[in-house]
Amino acid sequence: MKTPTIRYVKPGILAAPWRIRAVQLDLARQRETLATIGQFIGFAKEWGFNTLFLYLEGVIRTKSFPYRSVSQSYTPADIRWIVRTASDAGMEVVPCVPTLAHCEHFVRCRQLRQLREEPSDVATMFCPSNEGTHEFLGRYLAEIAALFPGRNFHIGCDEAWPLGSCPACRTGASRDDLMIRHILRVRKILEKSGKRVWIW
Repeated sequence: MKTPTIRYVKPGILAAPWRIRAVQLDLARQRETLATIGQFIGFAKEWGFNTLFLYLEGVIRTKSFPYRSVSQSYTPADIRWIVRTASDAGMEVVPCVPTLAHCEHFVRCRQLRQLREEPSDVATMFCPSNEGTHEFLGRYLAEIAALFPGRNFHIGCDEAWPLGSCPACRTGASRDDLMIRHILRVRKILEKSGKRVWIW
């Protein structure tokens, strides 16, 4: 396969031939102010990016997930501001809400502990065999999808090391089967919102 030629509109300004030129902003591990996010969007636009990939985990408070503190999370109004600012800069926003591993923001909340794969208080992932997991994700992902007008939605699914460790998951299904079933169920949830699923 021929490697695309990267050219620059002017020194330092990317004009690669790819349709999606994305830059990631991780809001899950460090909360940024809206002003900082706005500056980042302006910087990304100047460098020729057309897609802002927002890594979120569970940092958006909604009706179905109101458990994070104000200092650790964003409101739907905050997210709408980010999407509008990016849109004004000609950038689509792709949210990433992990739905299996990297879900400690969810499963360490007292109200959702029954959905965790590991019994430990430092649990990191949802149990894909628990019907409650997909019931919760159905509600939450619909709320999040409504905030992002773009077609693409990333559901994580990387580094699910504890997968298959809980009693409900040790019923004969392989780890591969557990993973595939989970991805297909989450894809079906997001298809109702008109989204195309990305995974790592």
